[in-house]
Formats: sequence, C-alpha cells, structure tokens
Amino acid sequence: MEAETLMKLGITAILLGIFLTAVGIIANVRKSKSEVGVVFLIGPIPIGFATSREALWTVLLITLLVLLMMLIYYLCLTNLWR
Repeated sequence: MEAETLMKLGITAILLGIFLTAVGIIANVRKSKSEVGVVFLIGPIPIGFATSREALWTVLLITLLVLLMMLIYYLCLTNLWR
C-alpha cells in the first residue's frame, strides 16, 4: 500500500474510534460504573495500577499482547523470523 492510502486509513480509524467512544459515552450516561487501568513499563518490568483486579488483569493482558506483536514485528523486520 502507498503511504497516502495508509495515512487516510489511519485517520479514518482514529476518527471512527473517537466517534464510537462518544456514542458509547452518550449511550451509557445512566450507568455510572467505570473502571480504569494503567500499565507502564520500566525496562522489561510492567507496573500497573487499576481501580479493580479485573481491570488490572485486562490491561496487563493487553500490554503483553502488544509486546508480543512488537517482538514479532521486530523479528520479521530483521529477517530473524524463519
């Protein structure tokens, strides 16, 4: 794909995400249960904070999946994945 096509696709995905988030917020105004989780990395060590145990495990799982995808991308980029 060309760079211009990828840029348009990325901007469309971002705008769609913002729109869906706004619709979700408006649709769930009466339901006030929300949970927050944050994970950051210091070197290879993930440190997480959350408002509930389930939210913490969810963000840790997402973090590990993203790290796995980054590792696979790096291995493919350096031709070590064979």
